[in-house]
Amino acid sequence: MGVAEVRLKFIEKAALSVGIILAVTPLIGLTLNYSPFGIRFSSVLASLWLLIAPSAAVAIIRKRQTEKKTCLTGRARSTLGQFSM
Repeated sequence: MGVAEVRLKFIEKAALSVGIILAVTPLIGLTLNYSPFGIRFSSVLASLWLLIAPSAAVAIIRKRQTEKKTCLTGRARSTLGQFSM
């Protein structure tokens, strides 16, 4: 079975991003609270970077793969010559 293609509008993507951030950030804080690193600026910064950097890399790779699949091939024709003023 294939995965259904879903197109989200910009506002839906933004709302989903904010929701994911609001859900994941407290989980990172909770994890850091029970870790030996504690909740310090450097540990929060490092843990968020370790989450964001691989996520961004995966997003870039997936974006490039979908662009290759959906790119148009062939020649474009101009029909402007058919219209007269």
